[in-house]
Parts: sequence; structure tokens; C-alpha cells
Amino acid sequence: MGGCDSGGPGTVVLNANSPKPPTVEYAFRYTSDDLSGNDEVEVVSQAADNLTSVLQSNGFARSDVVSARVDSVTLERISASTPGTASRRRARPEPQVFQYLLGASVYLGESDSGPRIAGGQFQTDQRFVSLPVTTPTVTPVVRAGATPAFLRLEVEEANNVPEPPNEDAVEVRVYYRIEVEGV
Repeated sequence: MGGCDSGGPGTVVLNANSPKPPTVEYAFRYTSDDLSGNDEVEVVSQAADNLTSVLQSNGFARSDVVSARVDSVTLERISASTPGTASRRRARPEPQVFQYLLGASVYLGESDSGPRIAGGQFQTDQRFVSLPVTTPTVTPVVRAGATPAFLRLEVEEANNVPEPPNEDAVEVRVYYRIEVEGV
């Protein structure tokens, strides 16, 4: 059955092995303007999830979702697209991709009132960091429709967060396990 597992009777599980996996990439761009009073960066993703099209390409709709779980969440720091700095960054390797970030929390929705799906502290010189899943079951949110994500970043020194017009960017990848009915 090519990457789809069978759940209960009449259901199919879509996961990382599915032909079109239920993975969502949220892009975040931020500057010092996004710092909260607690010296944390708080920012909403640039777009909502694309699960509707992922489900459709697998032959399902959001209304077919029986259960939705977050399998894993990764955070990647990506180069800012600010003119002038992007080319310099590519030319000069930065071994510590997360040099001023100490931790992150990811929420589904436009604020921290949505479910916190992942979060944790980290110190790494890697490009990616895997965040521990904190709320795995997100069925009501996935069934409700396309949702942006809200990101809170803990920073070591607030003055390391770039001043506008410069910006930094990160991408959060959410890997879902979605059980759908209608087979």
C-alpha cells in the first residue's frame, strides 16, 4: 500500500512514508521589533499550513481526519534575505548557526493561546535542532482549517537580534501522523 499504514477499520494513516507526507514548513522572519518585554522574539509564521493540499493530493479532506498527531518538530536557522547581508553570510561560514538562541517554543495558531506543540532549550552549532514534542494530539486544530504557527525564541542577548531593515529567518518543520477515514 505504498507508505500508508492502515489505522482502524476504513482508515489510513498518512505519515513520513506516505507518497505526499503530511509535513508542514513554517517560515518566520524577525527583527528586534519582534522582541517582547521579556527579551524573547515572538513572531507569527508568514503563511498558514498547507495540509489541505497535502490531504487532497492523498485523496482526502480535512473533514476526513480522525486523528492528527505531531510526530516531530525541527527548527532550522536560514539566511536572512536582506540585501547586502545574504551574500556576505554565504561567503563567510558561521559555525554556530544558533549563536544567540537558547530555546524555542512552537504553538499552532496566531499566539501562545494555541496548543504548544514543541519546545525546549538548546545549545548547538548544528544547522538544525530537534524540539521535543509537548502536545502531540492536535486533531481539533487540523480539522478546523489552515493555521499559522506562533514562535517564541529565547535569546541570550537581545542586542544580537538584528535591527530593521536587517532580519533573521528560521524555518520550523512539523511532521504529522494523520489518520483519515473514507477508504
